[in-house]
Amino acid sequence: MALIQGMLKTSGLSFSISKYLSTECRSSSNKLRYICQPQRCHHHISNLWIPASWNFRAATTAAASNDSTLDNLQEKWDIYASICLERKPLLTKEKTSLEKKYTAFLTEYELESSHKSDHEIRNQNDATLLEKIKTGEVDQGSFQTAQDFEDKSTAELLTFVPMSRKTDADELNDTKSLNRALDSHLVFVVEQKLGKNYEWICPQLKVHSAETLRRTAERILEEICPNVQAKVMGNAPFGFYKYRYPSGTKNESGDEMTGAKVFFYKANYFKGKTEVSNSKIIPVNDFLWLTRTELKSKLKDKYHRTLSKLLVPEDIISMDK
Repeated sequence: MALIQGMLKTSGLSFSISKYLSTECRSSSNKLRYICQPQRCHHHISNLWIPASWNFRAATTAAASNDSTLDNLQEKWDIYASICLERKPLLTKEKTSLEKKYTAFLTEYELESSHKSDHEIRNQNDATLLEKIKTGEVDQGSFQTAQDFEDKSTAELLTFVPMSRKTDADELNDTKSLNRALDSHLVFVVEQKLGKNYEWICPQLKVHSAETLRRTAERILEEICPNVQAKVMGNAPFGFYKYRYPSGTKNESGDEMTGAKVFFYKANYFKGKTEVSNSKIIPVNDFLWLTRTELKSKLKDKYHRTLSKLLVPEDIISMDK
């Protein structure tokens, strides 16, 4: 390195090359190559020889990358925690045509391969018992046959009306109600103030230096949904999103801030009425409970793509076609 620096000094070159050299640039075979041709060199360096194992272009690129990394380290970001509150499905999905066919096949197979049930055995015993009743060997009394029991049960079944999978909230398309889309996940989103505008997002809150990310996530629900009981899943966030502020944005100390880095926490809804209070630290206008498909119409594209990657997809691969 000293030899090369000396050559540069005698040639009148003012910049330092030491930042581009490392011990990895030494040649084990001590073979040298001439890399700077006088007619092509901007600084007109002559007789500059370096180890053949050193790639000048790669070293220059690496140095430029290091300079970029240093610039990134100088950027200042606000750290936020966000809560992705989700209500789990209360009903199973309706079966596809393939599932219905397979269910019918299994039912038929099990019926053919199974042993006789207690009811079928009782039917056989009833036939023998009826013969004895006819001959007077057994008194009939209040005897109920298996067929009588079957007829009574069938009549009772005909009066049963199953509950509809669709609720009044489904009919009214009430996106504030939890009593809808019972076979789907519902995600809680709010219209929260970010800067000067209000955006539809999962509620988020800036992290204090004295608390953890998880504690901040729990505090979000305490601030805007005090009546909701939910459980935050895990101590580590399950997703990440970042966005940049408008140029010139400064914090309370007067430091220019680059943007916000948001760490998502998953939470499962248990019970409680969703009544959002407009907190001073989390200013919100409105809230919604949305399905996976409804999220796309409310969230911004980039935010929606990030959140969709974090959520378990509900789409069922249909083989009807």
